[in-house]
Amino acid sequence: NRATGYLSMRVIQAKPGADGIDIDVDAVAGEPSQMRPPNLKMYVSREFDGLIRGDTLQDIYSSTIAFEGSGLTSDKQVYVYSDWRDQSGRLLPAELPGYTGRITRVIESKGASELANSGTGVAHFSILPNTHLQVLRLSDAERTTAREHFYVHVNGKSDGADFSPDKDAQGLLQYRPKHPVPTLIQVADIGASNTLKEELIPMAFYFTLPGSHKYTSPRSLNEGVQHE
Repeated sequence: NRATGYLSMRVIQAKPGADGIDIDVDAVAGEPSQMRPPNLKMYVSREFDGLIRGDTLQDIYSSTIAFEGSGLTSDKQVYVYSDWRDQSGRLLPAELPGYTGRITRVIESKGASELANSGTGVAHFSILPNTHLQVLRLSDAERTTAREHFYVHVNGKSDGADFSPDKDAQGLLQYRPKHPVPTLIQVADIGASNTLKEELIPMAFYFTLPGSHKYTSPRSLNEGVQHE
């Protein structure tokens, strides 16, 4: 269903015919096909200059941006992954016509605008079966603008996608397409994050940062003091 993005799939068994040429297909009589939302996952991650992770003391160069998460203007680039499979997680046929994705943003009170209008060259992109990647790069001028909120929308059509908003919607929903395709996204586990933070506080010991003679003590973590 191209309006909603819902789809139905059925596994059938094909048998060679008695003549060895025709193929008989076992039909499942009386069983209607169920339309379900697509098993479509969207992932977003950011790439930045390396920093030391507090719990492992290992250098990291990327991290996930979950729902309502944020990046920094110093980020090198942002990756948008789409992963579309069948309901059981199996790969879909590569020839299957897909959906159309859109990256849009809301700049303070200026409303929604597609990125293509700002010269970044990213607005609509194809969402095809299995895993694919889009890269979002912002110019230096865009990095100095006011805080921006980016959104990924999906339309059920592979060609001629219509992202017209719902004129009756209120608030930020007025920028969302009237007929969005549901997607699965990553959501931060705040409880687990707070638990990890509490566990790391007593583990704050003296350690040497690579390439320097600076170290941090448990006391200085609270006072913001750095020692030589």
